[in-house]
Amino acid sequence: MDLRQAVSNSGGLNPTRVDLRIGPHLTKLLIYSWFLTLEGFGRGKDDFRIQTTRAHGGPLMDEKSRVTVGIGWHRDDEVFVGFDAWARRYTGGSSSVHTKRAVIRAVRKNGSILEGQRHDARLGFDAQHVADFIKWAHGLHDPKVAAIVPVSVTTVDANNIVIVGKVHASQPTSWLREKDRLLILDSRKRVSDRALWRIASLEPVEEKTKAGYPRRFIRFRCRRVGIVDDLPKTTIEALE
Repeated sequence: MDLRQAVSNSGGLNPTRVDLRIGPHLTKLLIYSWFLTLEGFGRGKDDFRIQTTRAHGGPLMDEKSRVTVGIGWHRDDEVFVGFDAWARRYTGGSSSVHTKRAVIRAVRKNGSILEGQRHDARLGFDAQHVADFIKWAHGLHDPKVAAIVPVSVTTVDANNIVIVGKVHASQPTSWLREKDRLLILDSRKRVSDRALWRIASLEPVEEKTKAGYPRRFIRFRCRRVGIVDDLPKTTIEALE
């Protein structure tokens, strides 16, 4: 698959359904593609962005059987930068995904590189390393554990709660999917509840500020599935 041609010929048709197979593994993707360009006037020459404009209203789309990913293509260097579009779905109709020139340079040297926080990662790659991108995208649906500082927690009963988290770059709120597990942190980002919660369902919530700007949240309905001490040490370390 030549992603360079796919980006050039997309004609604004975003997203596109693509099925890719590596060995026995079939990865079904919902791909948004844009160009990767320098930031606007007044920004540094090492700052690049993917402007996530789209041909439809509302958040970036998602389908149960597919992994939603975004790709930016830097035409001059023939470098791609991929990101988890599911995690960016509630950031606005023309928000930007940012990256640095260092990522482009690393791809030119090594073929691919993964950088950034778990919940806001960038996978840089060239046309010869599309397999690295597919393997990374395939893993985005794997069950995971994350910790958030919630806006509110409502107890339903001893084993069920409702957690509301704010959509913000500093937190993994919008990165989480059904069946992922959650830890609750206090305002100092310390574990405030030793319980481990699995997400049964989630839904977006939007409020307007006094100035009329949207504030976005996600409401998680969760069930108790254990305690923090049940997690492997490596999993807890990855949350820090």
